[in-house]
Amino acid sequence: MRNAYSQSPIAIFWVIAASSMLGRLPAQETDKPARFSVLESESEMELRGTVKIDFAHDVKGKALEQKDNISKAFVPYGVVLCAPREGSYVAVFTYNVREARSAKPGETESRCAANYDPHFQGEMTIRFCKPGDERVPATVTVVGFWIAHVKRDGISMEAFDAAGNSISRVSVDKDGADFLGLKSEIPIAYLKISPSEIDRDYAIDDLMFDAPKTIP
Repeated sequence: MRNAYSQSPIAIFWVIAASSMLGRLPAQETDKPARFSVLESESEMELRGTVKIDFAHDVKGKALEQKDNISKAFVPYGVVLCAPREGSYVAVFTYNVREARSAKPGETESRCAANYDPHFQGEMTIRFCKPGDERVPATVTVVGFWIAHVKRDGISMEAFDAAGNSISRVSVDKDGADFLGLKSEIPIAYLKISPSEIDRDYAIDDLMFDAPKTIP
C-alpha cells in the first residue's frame, strides 16, 4: 500500500483503488467528502488541457541537451523547477525512466530532469506560476510524474497550498520506477520531492499537470 499522509487539518482523504482487483482502504474513516486522491497511473492524468513535459524538447520544440539548465525553461507552461543548493539548478540528463510513456520501446537513452549538483540528489521544488510570468503565483488541481530509479518508501512528494500548508505527502511504493500523482480540491501551489537515507538518487520524467490558474 502506498504511504499517503495529510498534515493539514482540513485535508481529509481517501486513497483510490490500486487496481481493479484490489482496492486500497481509506487512511481514516470519515463521513466528510474526500479533499484529494492519490493517482496511481499516467492514464489518470490524461485530462483535457493537461500539460505534459517530457524534457526532450523546450517549449519551442528545440531538442534539449545533457546538463541544460531547465529551471525556467517551462515558464511559458506555468512551472518553475528549483534546486535547493545555491549555484545548482535542475538540469536535463540522459536516463531512461523505462516506465514513462515518453520512453520509446527499445530506447536505451531518454531525457529526464534531476538536480545538477550533486547529480540526481537533493530536494527538488516544482512551483506553479502564471504561464509566461514566473513572478505571478498560480495553482493546479492535478499533477503527476514518473520517477526512477527508486526504492520503496525512499522518496516522497509533498504538495502545498498557496499559504505553505501541506496538503498531502505521498511516498514511492515500488522499486525501480513509480508514478506519483495527486488530484486535489485544495489548489496546489508547489510540490517538494524529497529523498531520504533509504534512497538519495532520483530523476523525473513526463511531468503532467492541468492548466495553472492565478491565485485570486
